[in-house]
Order: sequence, then structure tokens, then C-alpha cells
Amino acid sequence: MEEAEIYNDIRTILTSLGLPIIAVIAIVIAFFFPDRIKIWVGVFQYHIGRICVGVRKSSIKNRLEGACTHSLKKLGKELPDLEIPELSIKWVKEDNLQAKLKEGKAIVKLRFSDDQTRNIINAATVYVKEAFLIHSKPYMSENFVKAMDFSITKKILLGVHNNKRNVISEFIKEYALDLNSIQDKCSQIEVIDDAGLFTRILIRELDFFGNKLIGRNPSDDYKNESDKFLSFLHEITTRDADDLTPLQFVENILKVGVLLVAKKDTYYQHGLHPYLRRIKLGLARGIKTFYLLAREDKVEILESVAKELLLTGNFILINNPRSFSDSYNREVICYCLRIDTESSLTSTYREISLALDSKDKMQGVVTKLREDGLKVDVNGVEGFVQIRNLSASKISDIRKYFKEKMLIELIPIEIGSTGIVEFTLINTCSDPNNLINANFEIGRTISAKVKYCDDDFVKFDVGHEKIEGISFRKDLTYSRFSLLHKQYELGTEHDFIVKNNDFENNTIYLRLKQLKDPWDSLTIRKFSQVNFLVCRKVNYAFIGELQEGIEGILAYKELSWFSSEIEVIKNSIKLNNNVDCVVKDIDKEKRIIYLTLKDRQNNPYFEYLDTNRNKVVEFFAIEETIYGILGSIESKYQVFIPKNEQSWNGDKYNCKIGKKNKVVIKELSNRGDSLIGTFRPLIPHPLALFSNKFDVGQILKPLKVLNTYNWGATFIISIGHKKFEALLFKGDISNLCFIKSCIGIFDNIDKIPLAIKEIDLDKNRVILSLKEVLKNNLQRSRECKYANEYESIIIGSNNQGYVVLLKGLWIEAILESTQTYETGKILTLRPARLSDEIIILTDE
Repeated sequence: MEEAEIYNDIRTILTSLGLPIIAVIAIVIAFFFPDRIKIWVGVFQYHIGRICVGVRKSSIKNRLEGACTHSLKKLGKELPDLEIPELSIKWVKEDNLQAKLKEGKAIVKLRFSDDQTRNIINAATVYVKEAFLIHSKPYMSENFVKAMDFSITKKILLGVHNNKRNVISEFIKEYALDLNSIQDKCSQIEVIDDAGLFTRILIRELDFFGNKLIGRNPSDDYKNESDKFLSFLHEITTRDADDLTPLQFVENILKVGVLLVAKKDTYYQHGLHPYLRRIKLGLARGIKTFYLLAREDKVEILESVAKELLLTGNFILINNPRSFSDSYNREVICYCLRIDTESSLTSTYREISLALDSKDKMQGVVTKLREDGLKVDVNGVEGFVQIRNLSASKISDIRKYFKEKMLIELIPIEIGSTGIVEFTLINTCSDPNNLINANFEIGRTISAKVKYCDDDFVKFDVGHEKIEGISFRKDLTYSRFSLLHKQYELGTEHDFIVKNNDFENNTIYLRLKQLKDPWDSLTIRKFSQVNFLVCRKVNYAFIGELQEGIEGILAYKELSWFSSEIEVIKNSIKLNNNVDCVVKDIDKEKRIIYLTLKDRQNNPYFEYLDTNRNKVVEFFAIEETIYGILGSIESKYQVFIPKNEQSWNGDKYNCKIGKKNKVVIKELSNRGDSLIGTFRPLIPHPLALFSNKFDVGQILKPLKVLNTYNWGATFIISIGHKKFEALLFKGDISNLCFIKSCIGIFDNIDKIPLAIKEIDLDKNRVILSLKEVLKNNLQRSRECKYANEYESIIIGSNNQGYVVLLKGLWIEAILESTQTYETGKILTLRPARLSDEIIILTDE
């Protein structure tokens, strides 16, 4: 709320109400809306704080706490079952930002600042890092923790009213470098949040995950499990209506089921049965938490389903579900139900007791196949079916008729002393007697005729009047797009393998015998020409097949080198068209082939670069990002000017966005679909004056050492009032030895003559050389006399002795000595042997 609005609120209240009523209202607001009270008090203190520092600090503290608390309350409404610590600010003098948990509060220690944007970013960042999901973070991967911290902090900051755009922009700018390493996970979380499941599922389950693991040693297994859960939720939020996305997540700690509400007709025809069946299957796998999701017209159905499920007494409602709008403005609702273990067991055992007397049938799930029978689960109650009670016929191999996770019909015989219930299948729909007589055991090869064909499944006549065969798309083809009614015409006969049995419906599930994964024998290669059948059009690409079961993606950006032509080509391609493409890449893990219409051999960017490299051209600046400036040349060629090509030592080219500017063409991008430009040649070079004044190889008058380092030394060269820093690398000092370090080598030299080795305009640096000076001075060795003594500096050593520099003459010589000297030491030496090749000195 803006300050002007706050003043208006206060003035309106004071003028329209009496003091007693105002007092009652103030108490109510303080109790239910403490965040607003803090903001109001902060605004009041702010004006008093203009004359009192202590009050100003308190003002900023209250406004900061109020804004954050308001945002956290919105978060808490979506997570009513989580204990979210209250945020409290404590001003400290040191820069070490941290938070401390105490009695349900997160005390965030901050250095006082009048910059409210910086304060709120620091407070939210430290709070999330130090106080949010802290019990879960030890068991999450480093990148996942960083991505969660970034996403939760961003969500808190988005809930702040004042200055929201500046706050978010500054926050994202600070995270720019970290985002490169966590981009994938941040993108997954953002997609999950767009669907409204970030708080409602991801944060809640990570909190449960941490609570379950408290006290355990962190391990890669736990970190991998949390990463897998993120991917699981991401797949659900990005699934298409006909995708076979897993809806159950079962690992060591997290066991979660997601139920998506079916069509209205399914609910009106079958009621709760489909949902209870999926819940029972989940229970058999150890799942105790289920999330029920619905969108748009199915929201009303889910409300009815959830109400009926809760009335069974087997579930506890964890959240406070309210419909909301996702990022696509679709109405969504999410229920979180947990199995009420106590009441569920009581209810189930009561049903079993009644069924023992009435011989009624019950439903259960096969949890394990054993040599002596089946382990089953009935609403969380463990049961067992001995092999003699499986069928009226004799069964020699259980695996031919039963599989784990199979739903079966049971009749209870006895409740054992351990609580395990003994069941029988005889006289139930699950008795495989009919299948045994018809030889339809699992794994057997049979022939079947097509009698009905749908786009997702085909029904078959298997030659038995009471048993029907059915095969779903995934067991008939690896293609998502082929038309089953064309492949499986009515009356045609095919060979199948019996995959599974459904005793309740007298159905056997079949898999095509000759079905083979086309990826196992893939012959398509990168850059090869292929024919692409367009089957679907999505917001970023055409999706289709190159052959049955081999999917391809033709992204719109791959339709042409020029963005101006993409829309025209895109509109010309229709569904079921065949398009000749080139294979750009093959991803065997994702089972996708990426295609392009761009001809690499005739890339127009190559031709443009050859003609215009290092030339000044005109371009239109479209957009500036944190990485550089995007633009276009001649309304078709894309050009990018990176940040490092926009300035020289802080002198920046004045590029105007939305207008035409000048740029120098430098090179081509790695992908070959954009030019790389530079402004540097258009900016007066920092070394222009220097390069005009001096030449490479020129020997300068003696220079004074500025600084020395292990790698070399720096010097200042002056031209009038302009000063230039030059570099002397250790490899450019001596012709006779290797210099290990330059530290100390020039301590006793006031000035030294040096030559210019290189003027590097690209790297904006001047490189000096002492070697060149020493080489040019070799003839001076003839001036040395045996009778003279010479002041010399130790600069290194080789296998002949110490290498010294003769001051004044500036030539190198060898000192033969039994003494030990430090680098940089000045000695007075005399010649022991003179020659044109080398001078030998002695200290004796």
C-alpha cells in the first residue's frame, strides 16, 4: 500500500468514527492484520525519524517486517499445515548477514541502510536461505537448494506491494551468474509454479521429506530422490492429455500419488470406483499421500469426489483447498489427502469381519508373488492367498496368471493372530479357472482377430466366448501418431503374447509379438536428408515422425536463416504434410531427432561475413539484455554485440535502442545463425595516442618500476599529462636464465631502460622487453676492462653460476662464486674473463 493511501485510510477512520469504535477496530486490525499495523507504524515513525536516527531505524524495520510478513501470509494460506517462521529484523553493525531461529521467529541480522530495495532483498534472501526448509536442505542437491532458494525468495518478493518491479529486477540481476548453473532446475520449478503446484505440492513434500530424515546422515541417494521428485512434478505439469506420464512417485522416503480428475461421463457412470481403485494400487506401493487435481469444468467434479472420499472416513484433508487461476488463466483446484491409517485399518478389519460371516467378496492388490501363494493388500491390511486357494483348478506356476500390482477379488477365510488375513479366490471373478482351461497363461503366444478399434486401444476375439483380448497403443506400436484403425482393420488376425490378466472382467491384455523398438535399429545419421511427416503443431515447433516410432521436431526457428521468412514458411506447412529436412541432432536419451530446413552449405551469414568482415555497417538496435545488444542488419541479418565489445576502459559507445546505429562486423556466432559485432573500433582507442607516439622495438628512456609480482613488473610511461601502464613479463627479462619471480629483483634499481615488445590494441595493453635492450647492448661488452670494477645486480642463476646485470652498461654477465646471494642483491665485481660471447665476473 502506498503512503498516500495509508494517510487517506487513517484520516477517513479518524473523521468518521468515534474514539471507542476506533479503539475496537485498532485492536481487531492489530490481531488479524499485524503486517498492516507494522507498515502504518513504520510510516508514522519515518517522519519522526527525520530528526531522530533511532526512530528512523525502527521505522524502516517496521515497514520492512510488515511488507515481508504480508507476503509470507499469502504463502501461508497455500501451506496451512507448514510452520513458516515469522520474520523479524535486527540491525547490526557488521556486514555478515545471517538469520537465527528462536521461538518460532527467524531473526534476520542486517546492516542498517536507508535503501529499502536493498533491505528487502537482503531480508528475504537471508530468511529463505537460513530459515526456510532448513531441515530439508541437507538432503537436497546443491543446485536444487540454490534453485529453491531463488524461487521461494522471488515468490516472497513478488508479494511485496511497494516498488515491486525494482525489487524483482535488482534481485534477478544479483542472481544472474548463479542462474547459469541452476537454469534447468529453476525452469522446472517455474513451470511447476505456473501450474500452481510449487507451494501446494513441491514445498509441502520437501518439508515432509526433511522431517522424515531429521538426524539421518546426508547421502547422494537422498539428493537423487529429491531431484527425481522435482522431475516427476515437472513431467506432470507439462504432460499432454494423452501422455502416459507416471502419476505415482515411490522412493525410499517420498511416496506420493497424483490423481487427475477424469471426464464428467466417467464420474457420472462409475462414481468413486476409478479413484478408489487407483488409491488402492497406490496403497499397495506404500503411498499414503494423494493429491487430487482438476482444471476448468472438472473443478466441480473434484469437489464432489473429494467430499465423497472424505466421507468414507479413510482420509484426512491436509490443506485448505480453494480454486485458483494458473498462469494460463485456467481455474484449478488441488486437494491434499492423507490416509487416516487408524480409521482406515479399523474400517477395513470391520469389513473383513462382516465378510467372514457373509462370505462377501472384497477387492485387494497383489503385492508379492511367492512359490506358496500371493501376498495381498486390502486397504492397508496385509493378506495372503495360499496356492491351494487360488483356483478350483490346479496351478503349477503362479506367474502365468498373476502379477504384482494386479487388482483381484478375494473372499476372507480367517484373520490370523498376527493380523494377516487369509483369503481365497475360489468362486470369485479372479479365479483363473477359465483362463487355465483356455490356456491363456501370461507369456503364451496366441492369435487373435480384430473386433473393435479405437485410437488408443484395440479389442480382439481370442476364440473364447467368455474371454476378451485387449491391447493398448503402447503394446501395438511405438508411434504416438499412427492411426490404429488403419493398421488393425476389422477381421484381420495377428500374433500376440499374453501380457496380463483381468479376472474381474474376464479380459487378457495382449502385446504384439513382433513389436520391436525402432530405436534399436536406427540407421538415420546426423546431417542426413530425411522425409518428415507433420503430425502436430505446438507453440514452438512442428512435431511428427520420420518413420513409425521415430519422432522428430522441426523448431520454427529452424525453418529459415531469416526470422522475416519464418512465419511465411510456418503458415505454408500443414498437418499431414511431408517435408524434406536435414537431421540437425539426434538425442537417443530423449528419443527425439531434431530437424532443420537451413542449408549449412549455403549459409547466407557466411557470404555476408566474407564481404563485410571488419567493415562499419548500419544496424537497427532491437533490445539490450544483460549479455549484450540484439539487432538486425538490412531487416534480416541478426547481429549481437556482447557486453565486452561495447566499451574501452569504461568509454562506451552511445547505442540507441529502437534506432539505427553503426557497428563493425567481427565474426559469426558458434551456431552460424547470427553475426557478432563490436563497437570498439568506433570508440577512440585508449592506446591511440601511445601507438602514434611509439613504435614496436623502440627503446625507451629508463623507466621507474611501479609494482613487482611473481609474473613480472609494471611501469608507467608518460606522454604529457597522460599516463600509460606497461607490463614486463618475467620471460622478457633475461637471455641467460629463467626468472622464477620478479618480487625483489628490481628493489635496488631506480630506473631501467626497456624496449617496446608489443602494442596490443585488442587486449588494450603495452608489453615491454628487457631482453631486446640486452641483446642490442652486446657490443658494449668490449668496453669492459680487467682493471675496472662494475656495480652488478643478481637477477637469477644458471648452470654456470649467477646471472648478473651490469648497471649503466645494461649487459648480462656470469658471476662465478662460492658465496650465496639473494635475487636483487647489488655487488661490486671485477672481470675474471672477457670475450665477445660472455663476460665472467668474480667477487674475489
